[in-house]
Amino acid sequence: MKLILLTIILASAAPYAYCADKAIYGQDNRRDYWSLSKERRELADSVVSIWHDSMAGQSADKTFYTLETRAASEAPSVYCHGLKFEDQKSGAMCSGSFVGEDLVMTAGHCVLNVPGYGCEHMKVVFGFHLQKDGTSPEKIAAGDVYSCKEVVARYVDTELDAQNPKGGDYAIIRLDREVKGKKPLKINPESEAKAGTPLFVMGYPSGLPLKMADDASIRSTDQKDGYYMADLDTFKGNSGSPVFNAVTKRIEGILAAGDEDIDYLESGHCFTNHINPQNGGRGEDVTKISLVRGIIAKSLHKGGRIQTRDMPAPELQDRGVEFLSKDISFDLRN
Repeated sequence: MKLILLTIILASAAPYAYCADKAIYGQDNRRDYWSLSKERRELADSVVSIWHDSMAGQSADKTFYTLETRAASEAPSVYCHGLKFEDQKSGAMCSGSFVGEDLVMTAGHCVLNVPGYGCEHMKVVFGFHLQKDGTSPEKIAAGDVYSCKEVVARYVDTELDAQNPKGGDYAIIRLDREVKGKKPLKINPESEAKAGTPLFVMGYPSGLPLKMADDASIRSTDQKDGYYMADLDTFKGNSGSPVFNAVTKRIEGILAAGDEDIDYLESGHCFTNHINPQNGGRGEDVTKISLVRGIIAKSLHKGGRIQTRDMPAPELQDRGVEFLSKDISFDLRN
């Protein structure tokens, strides 16, 4: 599993982020919130976008936040013309899911114990999605924006070890207050999903407003490690996305990493989407929900941390996670 950051440095752009590569398999199945069925919109209402606090400015009267965003079409010298969603604004750095009371589940590499990247710099936002009329989602009511109070549990690794023999990439964070008006998403309560299980994912690919991608399935599962391999259409920014069983509508896992998500087109001197055959490519790593469901159960109705595994920056950099301490970067988007 690779945890890498691929960025283009621009003069005015979103802040640097830490992400993992993803890709398209077969047709690009990403769809906007407004096009979903009522049932799936209800699920999407409990999927959150995660922002660096520098990208979410509160209004003087404290009634709303304005999110700092930018569209790929605003950087024509970088991105090939005609990319899907090129005119939509983006800026979210990761995705997550509301799983009960004041708890949000995401990928471990989205909430690192590194100066400038930790819990204290996170804003968790509900409702970053487009309506059918294309209404911009940059203004979010203050009631839908939360801060991270503490990290309840976190694990991020690319190797198995004695502390967690199954590996995994996950985090549970506690928000600054209990979530009101949203339904906790349900998780698979006991079993492991099997190869062939149909899936869909919801999140913020490339930091865009919420997208759902379906028509995917688990390619393989190995009980000796903590990941499923799936053919989900995901990008940077999908890290932490809930991956749903298409039959039960329960979460089977957390999107963690995958194949390259962009290619450099020599003929156009620009970046375009990386597309694999449906059964080709590397596949996408999905942390199994079995690694975190016990943590969620213990954390509900209780305060305090359960477990953490903090990897220092040098160790993370050795494993491919890059941190840009001075430059401002703009993640590759579609």
